[in-house]
Amino acid sequence: MGFYCLLRKDKEFNKIMPRSNKLKVPTVTYNLIMPVVMKDNLNKKAHMQSKELGIQVSVADLIREQLKDYT
Repeated sequence: MGFYCLLRKDKEFNKIMPRSNKLKVPTVTYNLIMPVVMKDNLNKKAHMQSKELGIQVSVADLIREQLKDYT
């Protein structure tokens, strides 16, 4: 089972879909294709962590945290 990413380099994309500046650093946007079951599990983990920590934890936060090991 693999992951496939598409890098969006156009600046118009961010104008269409604004995001809060949670990271406070320059960012890029990726589209990620993953199995629905995996996304559902990540949604549950993010929700549980949000309740435990008292802050909003997104699926993207979980993915970024795991990717730190590879950078």
